[in-house]
Amino acid sequence: MLRWKTFLSVTLLAPAISLASPQDLDFFEDFEGFSPNTTVGDPILLGTSPNRAALTDNSFAGVIGDGSLYHSGIRSWMVLEHSVAFIDFFENNASTVEFFIKTHPLANGDTVVTAFDDADQAIGAPITISAGFSDPTDPRGRGFTLLALSGDIDHITIDNRASNFMNALDDFGFTNVPEPAAASLLVIGVMGTALRGRSR
Repeated sequence: MLRWKTFLSVTLLAPAISLASPQDLDFFEDFEGFSPNTTVGDPILLGTSPNRAALTDNSFAGVIGDGSLYHSGIRSWMVLEHSVAFIDFFENNASTVEFFIKTHPLANGDTVVTAFDDADQAIGAPITISAGFSDPTDPRGRGFTLLALSGDIDHITIDNRASNFMNALDDFGFTNVPEPAAASLLVIGVMGTALRGRSR
């Protein structure tokens, strides 16, 4: 099920909450390492095997000189106008995905984000970021919306329905669904701890 995560912005606490929430997940990317631009359409691989994500299709990571499309630093991942891009968790599904997203201030179309499971069924309802919307809850004050998605996520689509401007995704993090072996070890560990507690 998709869920929103909201932030309360308190001026006195701004330095303490200025870091993006996705940094708390197992993998985080702020796209500052992509210089100056990747080639449009080239897959961008994030993470390490078996927990990797591929950002693909009509998109690229880099800098375009438009500060309104960077949440942090001077780079972000951008989806071309009138295009759909994909975030594919191709080895191990994600259980939690968080990122900041924004349409261009002058965009003439919305952006629609949808998460899917292995059967290509939508997980919850699609989320629409309205054209030109500036989110006042952004802890950095850049007008980006934080999306927090959860479920057994195989892939996510980012549908930029504007015909005149790119949109941007930045400060991206994810946590993968535990692999069966790791999940079994976790259960065994919890059971062992419980039995040890009983024997005392």
